[in-house]
Amino acid sequence: MQSLTSTFQDLYSNLIDSGEVAEIFWQGLQDPAKVEGAPGVRFYAYGAKFLRAMQGIHWQWQKGVLDDKLFTSLASFMEDAATAPGWQHLWQTSRHRYDPDFQKFMDELMAGGKGRTMYPEWVAEIG
Repeated sequence: MQSLTSTFQDLYSNLIDSGEVAEIFWQGLQDPAKVEGAPGVRFYAYGAKFLRAMQGIHWQWQKGVLDDKLFTSLASFMEDAATAPGWQHLWQTSRHRYDPDFQKFMDELMAGGKGRTMYPEWVAEIG
């Protein structure tokens, strides 16, 4: 359990520690078509890391290793990410790489529309 939450924290740390990674991730979330070449590869690879971490968390929750409260708090990132066009695109283009139970979970989460806009002040500035 600690390893999975540490993985998520490490992913956030990468965004905090690297302005370049944060910029690529931000641009990709807003419009993945604008992130081309090596930055595009980094966006998709970074998104895949988040999804793989979440798939592991989902699996642990299904097996009863994670309690519902912790799982819900970690899954809220995916729910919020679902509000971003780039995240929706990332999921639709890569969902086939994940196990069927996780696909179902993510599809339902993405369709639920319960997420909050990530970084709302910045979205207002560019919108």
